[in-house]
Amino acid sequence: MILNPYVTILKITTDKLNTIPIYNIGFLLINYIINFVLISILRFRKIKINLFEDVDKKSKQIIYINFVFGIFTLIIQACIIFYYMDKLPIVITFLSCISLLSYLIISIYSLTRVMKLTLTTRKLESAEEYNKTLHILHDSVRGFKHDFDNIVTTIGGYVRTDDMEGLKNYYVQLEDDCQRVNNLYLLNPEIVNNPRHL
Repeated sequence: MILNPYVTILKITTDKLNTIPIYNIGFLLINYIINFVLISILRFRKIKINLFEDVDKKSKQIIYINFVFGIFTLIIQACIIFYYMDKLPIVITFLSCISLLSYLIISIYSLTRVMKLTLTTRKLESAEEYNKTLHILHDSVRGFKHDFDNIVTTIGGYVRTDDMEGLKNYYVQLEDDCQRVNNLYLLNPEIVNNPRHL
């Protein structure tokens, strides 16, 4: 991208560029300055490239294929520009650079869309799991309320009829039930799934 305009502006051939040190040093200096500016922009904006943190396997394959295709395209463009430097007008070189830049922008845009889609899918799956958990909790609370209402109604019946012996027997039965429920604590999923953490 830099070679053709550099040679055209200085009106030299590629042989002169390779053999005369001042032209070669100038060309390298321009390359290094452009690279320095691009790296400084990336550092100033604190742009981090974390392509594979939140990407599933299919998206990684698409990224790899896109990367290989991009490298292949760059190699072909570099060969065309290198071998036909003297024959290509600067407009063709400029259009070639614009097309490569467009390809890069479209690829980055597509990649960000895929990343957002993957992240949204994961958030949706997490929300669905949370919704299932809330549904199970709601059902448990409804069951507990039903059982509690039955217990209060039964106790109220014994109190109203002044049947203390029946109330004592019912209380002993409730204690047994509570003991069995307390023993179910051992089936806590956290204990079963992560026994080392307890």
